Amino acid sequence: MNRRYREILNSILNTEGCITGAELAKHCDVSVRTIREDVKGLNELLKGHNIQIDAIIKKGYCLNEESKRLIKQHSIMKSVLDHEDIMGAPDSPLDRQMYILAKLTGGNRFHVDELADALHVSQSTINKDVASVKKWLKTKPKTDLQSSLNDGISLKADENTRRNIISWILGARLNTSTISKYWQYLFGEKEIGQSTAALYRIVRAKTNENGYYLSGHSSQSFCLEILAAAKRQQAGHTVSEAPGSALSKVMAGIREAAEVFLGVPLPDAAWQLLQQQFEAKQFLFGTDTARLVDQETITVVDDFLGTIADKFNIRLDLHEEAREKLLLYVGPMLRRVRFSYCLPNPINESNIKTRQLEYKLAKEMATIIKRELGLPIGRIEIVYLTVLLESMNKFWKQKLRTAIVSDFDESVNSLLRENVAARFGDSLSIARLYTYQDFMYAPEEALAETDFVISTSTIAAITDIAFVVVHPIMGKKDFDSISDCLEKLKMFKR
Repeated sequence: MNRRYREILNSILNTEGCITGAELAKHCDVSVRTIREDVKGLNELLKGHNIQIDAIIKKGYCLNEESKRLIKQHSIMKSVLDHEDIMGAPDSPLDRQMYILAKLTGGNRFHVDELADALHVSQSTINKDVASVKKWLKTKPKTDLQSSLNDGISLKADENTRRNIISWILGARLNTSTISKYWQYLFGEKEIGQSTAALYRIVRAKTNENGYYLSGHSSQSFCLEILAAAKRQQAGHTVSEAPGSALSKVMAGIREAAEVFLGVPLPDAAWQLLQQQFEAKQFLFGTDTARLVDQETITVVDDFLGTIADKFNIRLDLHEEAREKLLLYVGPMLRRVRFSYCLPNPINESNIKTRQLEYKLAKEMATIIKRELGLPIGRIEIVYLTVLLESMNKFWKQKLRTAIVSDFDESVNSLLRENVAARFGDSLSIARLYTYQDFMYAPEEALAETDFVISTSTIAAITDIAFVVVHPIMGKKDFDSISDCLEKLKMFKR
């Protein structure tokens, strides 16, 4: 069973009438023949629920109204398809790699030929998956695989590292079916939803009570880390050594309530490791930064604020809210980088370079951290820093004070004002309207606070202020000219 079944059934369910095999094949990136085989498999799986996908010649695949009703009424997507997906053999490269990693983390050894037979793929496919796992281990938890002709492949890692790897596996995608699937790979159990929900309530209550406000993903990830620690403890695996810091009030409270719920007492070292993971999570604004920020973080953030003030004329140092948000993000981030902890369910990074200025600022932060602390900041952390900085651009995006120079009558001048305000109101503030002669002879002090000029005739010979010439009845070319000029002006000022 694979997740493609879900995609096929979901597409048919949400299509009025029929959907062709070619359309499904394109959507799932497989052949029409594969779709035919998948539909047969789906019908076999669903026949016990009196549901059938009909194949109509020259029209495609569809469900009758009764089948649609039964799918929705009995939550077939979750009760049947997710169950099959969780319990079935991994069939995508990512799932196979997570399966291999999970089994190795649990202490298993395997030979490539045996694993290939178990997963119904070729040995070359398994070799590629193992190579991907090996590469990932070297860059994330910074460990490696051991390979022996007689003993097969195994993981070279202590218990602290193994628990970190488990956190990475479970944090890859925080949706119910994926967590259940990877938990099954790790511990041979499918149902963890109720335990996670109960722990979530404990963690949220104790953290909020003590002034910590975790993001939802961080709360979920931390609950899974507690559950995994309990499972490893029950299996006889103990943390080799404690990080060394005493438990905070919030962690002591979570420990007391969690151990009562789980019925599994964990040693001090396990909770100290969990505390270290907790302090590397993402926290929401309103959390007291004094609880998470040390002098190292303060130095990095203040150095960053000074750098962007000097290089970009961006004065975030004048805004305490901006500084607090940076401290709140950077403190835990430095711990994540130092201990190779994961960011659960990371955001999509594909469009981040469109935020050109904020991306440059984030790279400045990464440069400072590398120079001062010797810590390389990975791309995903730079993505989050970019997004954080974009959320703060209200502190530096000031409207340009703009003058309009026109010798036309009120009808044209009013239209100029309206067009500029409508199109560029977020960037420009119209300060005054001048005639050409008034502008030419205006005293310097009157123009001192003018940043930009929009004129219906050239004023190159009479001012050094940035300007653009437009037609009195503005069109697309005029709007484009203003946009281009504003972009150049903003980059120059920075």
